[in-house]
Amino acid sequence: MSAKLTVLSTMNIMSIMENTPPVKMLFNPRLLRYDVRTLIMNLKTHHAPIVALVLVLLLALFMRVWQLDTAPPGLTHDEAGHGQDAIAILHGARPLYETVGYGREPLYDYAVAMVMALLGRSDYMALRLTSALFGLLTIVASYLWLRRAFGPWQALLACAWLAGSFWAVSVSRQGLRSVMLPA
Repeated sequence: MSAKLTVLSTMNIMSIMENTPPVKMLFNPRLLRYDVRTLIMNLKTHHAPIVALVLVLLLALFMRVWQLDTAPPGLTHDEAGHGQDAIAILHGARPLYETVGYGREPLYDYAVAMVMALLGRSDYMALRLTSALFGLLTIVASYLWLRRAFGPWQALLACAWLAGSFWAVSVSRQGLRSVMLPA
């Protein structure tokens, strides 16, 4: 039905434009009325999933950064190791493979070092903020894939669940590289 309304509105605009001199067309209230109506119809049909996704992302951002400095309390030894490696990267180290523990790739450490450089801080908040940003990236990537596979509203429902899921929020609040696996 919305496609019919859009076509009808476009046809009405075209007929007004054909019968109106160019100077009067700029100030024609009938043309403005149809234009606004078409804009509202397009906003309702085409942009509603995007507006809803932005709301879901805002909710997810809130759940991932609210009281990030106090919950979870303290640092684990793995978070401290990532922080030390990120500070080493800031000071000029360029590892291709981290030999700490059982060994691992340094992509998360490079991302943490970038956030540390952008924020100008080298404390645990940069670690956890990096994880929170990767958690949001996971939601966006999930939306893009699920929209293509199932449709926009199904993707939005899954992303809303992911935004409030206990495990997704918990992993996004710790400074660990496991948050990068889905993203």
